[in-house]
Amino acid sequence: MTIVVVQSLAIICLIIMSLMELYATYSFALIIAVAAYILRQPLMHMAHPASNELMMNYVGKKNQELISALSSSLWSASWFISAKVFEWLRLLQYQYYEVAKFALNHQ
Repeated sequence: MTIVVVQSLAIICLIIMSLMELYATYSFALIIAVAAYILRQPLMHMAHPASNELMMNYVGKKNQELISALSSSLWSASWFISAKVFEWLRLLQYQYYEVAKFALNHQ
């Protein structure tokens, strides 16, 4: 439950940040975007120890090294792939809120 709640809150902060592009002409938009960014950073990383512990409990002692290596590799690959997808969407001139909407619709 912890993992789901914390990651959901991080996603809500991400959505708020992207929606502030629609209100960029208002003075409150920057403050809200910065606050959402500051809240999102610890939330995004807070669930990692709990999810890692849960995963290690599921795989058992003899598979933990392999799963840890695979998990680290997939984590790094996901950053690379998401950066490339984001670059592609921005080259297609999607706005930030549209990129977030695209990501939420394709999960």
